[in-house]
Amino acid sequence: MHFKLKWSKALVGTAGVVAALAGASASALTLEESVQTALKSYPSIQKAQAARMAIEGDLGVANSRFRPTIDLALGYGREYSNNPTTRAIGLAANKEGRYLHRQEASITLTQVLFDGYSRDSEVEKQNALLKGAGYDIRDEAETVAADVVFAYVDILRYLETLRLSEENLEVHSKILDNVKKRVDAGQSGIADLQQATARQASAKSRIAEVRLDLDKAEIASTGWLESKQMS
Repeated sequence: MHFKLKWSKALVGTAGVVAALAGASASALTLEESVQTALKSYPSIQKAQAARMAIEGDLGVANSRFRPTIDLALGYGREYSNNPTTRAIGLAANKEGRYLHRQEASITLTQVLFDGYSRDSEVEKQNALLKGAGYDIRDEAETVAADVVFAYVDILRYLETLRLSEENLEVHSKILDNVKKRVDAGQSGIADLQQATARQASAKSRIAEVRLDLDKAEIASTGWLESKQMS
């Protein structure tokens, strides 16, 4: 877990530079917050983290094989015994056995001195698996974070394009108004008016195209997020 958090901070720092270059905010969440949220909530990352925790438990079991074991046994109770001794004791009473009260206790300490390096091999194996699980978490986190960054920057790009397109429309609208005044004053011809009108229409069309692209990017981002969370 600690390994993943250290790495994700470095990744988010890089993502923050990308967001600064983009120069805008695509939603209520910043890019850093979006990446952090994804890293904390994606099932694929949680699955990899759970697998690593399981290996940590197996490593603890492997290390425990180097420690001694203590077995405590206690016994108490009434039991019926039928053997040569009890039959001899009960011969006068014509009894083959008798009831006795059983009481016993034992403590056994066991320490394995050598097992053909089986314990060493198991510890080495679990350490290797643990290292691999750490890389699995990192690889999965990189994939998720990269997808979040690309989706986020796509939306930022379309938002910036939309802003510039709206400014362009504003400029062409002002030009059209000026051309109309000049035409009314007889200072410009109908060709200038038609050209200014066409340019304004083109600017409006460009805004519609950009808004459509933005909608597609947001829908694709939302659909990708939901599919990842359900996987």
